Amino acid sequence: VWLLRPRTPTLVTPVRPVPLTSYQGSEEYPTLSLDGNQVAFSWNGERQDNTDIYVKPVGTGTPLRLTDDPAADVSPAWSPDGRWIAFVRTPRGKLQIILIPPLGGPERVLVEMDALIEFEGPWLAWTRDGKWLAGPFKEASDEPPAVCLFSIESGEKRRLTSPPANVLADASLAISPDGRSLAFNRLRSGGANDLFVLRLTSSLTAEG
Repeated sequence: VWLLRPRTPTLVTPVRPVPLTSYQGSEEYPTLSLDGNQVAFSWNGERQDNTDIYVKPVGTGTPLRLTDDPAADVSPAWSPDGRWIAFVRTPRGKLQIILIPPLGGPERVLVEMDALIEFEGPWLAWTRDGKWLAGPFKEASDEPPAVCLFSIESGEKRRLTSPPANVLADASLAISPDGRSLAFNRLRSGGANDLFVLRLTSSLTAEG
């Protein structure tokens, strides 16, 4: 004989959304610091005249403007060790991947190429050790951007994907927490995009 006692329902505290920013204009590409206390984002400013990278504390606080270049600065990505914020700058006919300290300071151009961005990101993803940054790269002007890894220390480029000629770009990157998988969106003309996952070896090369 079994006596069945009804379970006491578990009370779940409802999640309360809290706005990170509430400024006039376009605010995009939020990325949180590892401790979750700060957010970096792209914003076209109070006058909506130029898109730059800003950092602010989560909650109250005034945003710190990190960049002021006339070209658009987008898609910030916070390094795991908190030392760098990587972002993409798009001067006329170019694409640059740049590093800047989160409190401001000298910029470091990690990559530059001939390219036009006509689609959305996010473009960048860090490896969990903070030594490599995944982002777009192409050798020739007539080929679509592939996903490459860039060494923060040496600048070495390591190609991970090879999009076919009918593809616009491999973008919208994410690296899994264990560092062994890369997810990306293969952008095709006409809006028919596909999601891919690429396994990575322990030495961060493409596996299969």
